[in-house]
Amino acid sequence: SSEEWEDNWKQYYKPFKVGQRLVVCPSWEEYQPAADELLLLIEPGGSFGTGQHQTTRLCLELLEQYLTEYQQQHGCLPEKLLDLGCGTGILSIGGLLLGVNSAAAVDIEEHSAHAAAENAALNDIAPERYQTFWGNILDNHDILIRLKACADHSGYDIIVVNIVADVIIAMSPLFAGLLAEQGRVFCSGIIDNRRAEVLAAMQKQGFKLQMELQDGGWWAMLFQLD
Repeated sequence: SSEEWEDNWKQYYKPFKVGQRLVVCPSWEEYQPAADELLLLIEPGGSFGTGQHQTTRLCLELLEQYLTEYQQQHGCLPEKLLDLGCGTGILSIGGLLLGVNSAAAVDIEEHSAHAAAENAALNDIAPERYQTFWGNILDNHDILIRLKACADHSGYDIIVVNIVADVIIAMSPLFAGLLAEQGRVFCSGIIDNRRAEVLAAMQKQGFKLQMELQDGGWWAMLFQLD
């Protein structure tokens, strides 16, 4: 039965470290974080983003590296993050735990938008710091307007998008209009043989590659406007 499968699967989902500080922990597991560790609790609820897949891990690692360097350079952290195709909300919640001030998360699946909001609450993130939206930004102009309003029309300092190459390429013309000045886009979910296409699409939109990580044939790429 699917219930048996789910319980079976749960026994293999244990706390694990991502990057230098984050420990991703399923909501049903007990874990005592060390002094320098940040606990990221996740209840998957049927949405993508347990943190076990390379694409999620790579994106969190790249985000942490960027935020660490940003803080060293600027003495503060970026204010606003946008999570496109948020799934469980793991990337945006991770960003908030690492010190970003507020986040908006959007998913094409309604249950994912709800799961992300619930996971934010699970991590004691105040509702005013985390807003979730449901819909397809590629064909729903209203959502785009609401996302821009959510960033006070000044744009997001960080966009994270962990989907698949085709969707990233389709969304690429929208990124610049959602970004704040000096903002960054983190793209993940890119399989080896699609990396060049994503890079070309982003370059066409005026972005340059700043940093990338690779693991097991998957890539996470960090872009800035040229």
